[in-house]
Amino acid sequence: MLRFLVMNDDGIDSKGIQVLAKTLKPRGEVYVCAPDRQRSATAQSVTLFDQIRCQEVPFKYGEKAWTVSGTPADCAKFAIQALEEEGKKIDFAFSGINHGSNAGTDIHYSGTVGAAVEAAMSGIRSIALSVDSWEPENFQFICDMIPELIEISGELDCNTVLNVNVPDLPAWKIKGVKILPMGPRSFNDKLVETEEGNIYRYKGVPQDHSVHGTSNDLAALHNGYAVVTPMSVDLTDRQALNRIRLREGGKVLCLMSDPVDTVIYDMWHGEKLRENLVRLSDALGRLGVYTILTIPEGRRGDVITPDITRNLDGSTTVERMGFTIFDEPDVAEKMREGFSGRNVVLAGAETHLALQSTALEFIDMGMNVTVLKDCCSSATRLDHETAIEYLRQKGCRITTSEAWAAEVGRATGKAGPEAVSQIFR
Repeated sequence: MLRFLVMNDDGIDSKGIQVLAKTLKPRGEVYVCAPDRQRSATAQSVTLFDQIRCQEVPFKYGEKAWTVSGTPADCAKFAIQALEEEGKKIDFAFSGINHGSNAGTDIHYSGTVGAAVEAAMSGIRSIALSVDSWEPENFQFICDMIPELIEISGELDCNTVLNVNVPDLPAWKIKGVKILPMGPRSFNDKLVETEEGNIYRYKGVPQDHSVHGTSNDLAALHNGYAVVTPMSVDLTDRQALNRIRLREGGKVLCLMSDPVDTVIYDMWHGEKLRENLVRLSDALGRLGVYTILTIPEGRRGDVITPDITRNLDGSTTVERMGFTIFDEPDVAEKMREGFSGRNVVLAGAETHLALQSTALEFIDMGMNVTVLKDCCSSATRLDHETAIEYLRQKGCRITTSEAWAAEVGRATGKAGPEAVSQIFR
């Protein structure tokens, strides 16, 4: 049987939370935790400098219910902790049903969404529900969506929150459901001084969302559609991240072939190779070099050494289908994500197989290839040294990881001699 946590920002007595809990009750155990008063527009804030009062209260449609004097995020934190202490793990968290929409960039203010995000940050699949009216009368359509929303959420990562907005209309008048991104909300709210003087209140201004096009939640909601918007707990702007990476470290690409212990320790001087790859990864992170790591085909159970990945923020891992990375169909696209230059540095195993084949392909592409001889190896010393000499003859630059890092650090200004020597000492 499923366990549900139900929260909101309108308070324990709101009609929306009563309807939501009643709808979920036939599907599993329902636990309710809500503010003891109206706490809209508190976003994901938590109470740090005041005490929080938590009280168990009777609730018709819940196994157990609490009121909390804090914010919706406080409610999520308290309920999850309380239930974990009882040995009860929540399967899905629902926040709502909110009186009023939470669409567009308004969600940054929303206590309803804030509670859902807080639960998601605790590893619980979460769904925020809102009806587009301060005094909603129509909950049937959004309640009918719940079984499918549970199914959809169950197929997604727990870091994805589903934000659902529905018009306050009878079910038969709603035109359908759309899956859309959030729209741009123009904020015309103003602080208006009251008669008392020096006291201000927000005064909202009606907005026309039709000017924002049709392919977003605001426009669809305005036009009579229910809207589901998947949101990520991770607020990273990936497009900007890649643009900055291209600007800063994108002039160099590092390919690290098969840095997994089951491969490394089969190499000549495997333990030393592992130490050198860890130091190299520290340098790559310091220099902001975009790095692609490969795993041998069919060995996804092998884990890339955590000491190697800990400093490689934004690195990409691919499964190597053959001797060369280019046998992986999406590798060209992955390279473009963080690399715009012509300089490639290679490390890993084995020197005379995967690394050599990949180096030759990069050379055929007109790339400048550097091989770090102390950060690659083969099963035998002879295979390694023969491959290094062959690659030198083919036009690869052969150097050590410390010498390469010192050169790049000096050229980019990101790591001086002292910083490099500390990494490789």
